[in-house]
Amino acid sequence: MQQGQEAEHRVRRHWLPRLLEVGGTVMLVALGVGAVAQAFLWQLPDDAPAATAPSQSQLPETADPLPAAADVFDEFGASVVGTTVTFPDAPVTDAAAAFDCTGWSVVLQGFHSRFVLVGACDDVTVAGTHVDAYIEGTAALTMEGPESAVAAGAIGTLTMLGAHTTVIADAVEVLAGDASFPHLVLNQVGDDQSDFTFGTAAVAAGLADDQYVDSFSPELLRFESMPLAADDVETRIVAADTTEHACDGERLVVRDRAPDAALLITGECDTVIVADREQIEIERASTVVVLEGSTLVELGDIQTLVVTEVGVGASAASIEALAVGGSMLALDADSIAAIVTTQSASDVTWRSGAPLSSLTAPEGATGFSGP
Repeated sequence: MQQGQEAEHRVRRHWLPRLLEVGGTVMLVALGVGAVAQAFLWQLPDDAPAATAPSQSQLPETADPLPAAADVFDEFGASVVGTTVTFPDAPVTDAAAAFDCTGWSVVLQGFHSRFVLVGACDDVTVAGTHVDAYIEGTAALTMEGPESAVAAGAIGTLTMLGAHTTVIADAVEVLAGDASFPHLVLNQVGDDQSDFTFGTAAVAAGLADDQYVDSFSPELLRFESMPLAADDVETRIVAADTTEHACDGERLVVRDRAPDAALLITGECDTVIVADREQIEIERASTVVVLEGSTLVELGDIQTLVVTEVGVGASAASIEALAVGGSMLALDADSIAAIVTTQSASDVTWRSGAPLSSLTAPEGATGFSGP
């Protein structure tokens, strides 16, 4: 009995403290290892793939800067003589040509070709057939080829020669030419020297009715001025494989066809120019210009929608101003505040905004349904 008590006493006196010492050391070591590991994780570099998401600068660009004019000329097989550049009848690529035309005289040939000209051109001649173009500004525009259409900001002298041509522009200083069946939507005209045959024009300001020559039949249409001026902002081109782009106040050009891929444009755009692409959704923009026919466009809140081509299909939440130069537009909108069209046949429905009685359209126009 006494020996057992002595053995228990030795265990408590010698071995138990030793076991506690060893166990505590093990625990401290374990805690230390955990702390080191945690500190290592906290101090991983920002670009470590296991601990951080890719930064914005690492993501692929969804839009590219406007290329140099010389590079565009090479890409599209254009010829240059002095300061005059001429695009060929059969361009080597089907994409839309987009460049800064400041200081250039530009001749646009081709068949069903599309162009986006930013800056201030010296002069532009649309010589091809079924050519569609956006022109920020030019001292002179001559529409020679038939069935072509232009959306523009400011034009010095506009000369209409080709049959069934369309121009939608903010301002024209001088209107001239002898085209048959031209279509015009102009915010302002300074002087009319034209001699058209069966022309249709909708104008807002500038000349009084009796100052226009007898070029328009059956009537000269009048409308309230709408925002058509081009803003001086950066122009970027949507990358070919992009399916989503976030706008940040720029002018955006959609120019590469991707028939099987829809494009979503978020953010706030100044202007979106649809020069190609079959399906596109635009959340918000000051101006949307559709140069490509057979395009499906889903719009959110848009200040001005300009349609120059045939067979465009669109839906919208709200449109402040709609200018139509292309026929067979199919549009369904919750709200449209103002509509002007030179076409008689469309399928446009809106549920609030401008009353149907305020529609600016040729006499006998059909296919418009509003409040």
